[in-house]
Amino acid sequence: MQHRSIAQQAVAILARGLNLEPDPKSRRAALLAQITTEPIKLNGAVSVDPARIIREDRER
Repeated sequence: MQHRSIAQQAVAILARGLNLEPDPKSRRAALLAQITTEPIKLNGAVSVDPARIIREDRER
């Protein structure tokens, strides 16, 4: 069950109707593909772990 306000639910329904909202699994797969093909440059900082980013996305 999703806990959304009426405004959030309206936006979600409109996005789904316009096919703008991919399912979470494909969104994470696309994000992982983007991370592996285009590494993020952090100006000498430690590289980002893709698994951590996907975990954060799941919690969102």
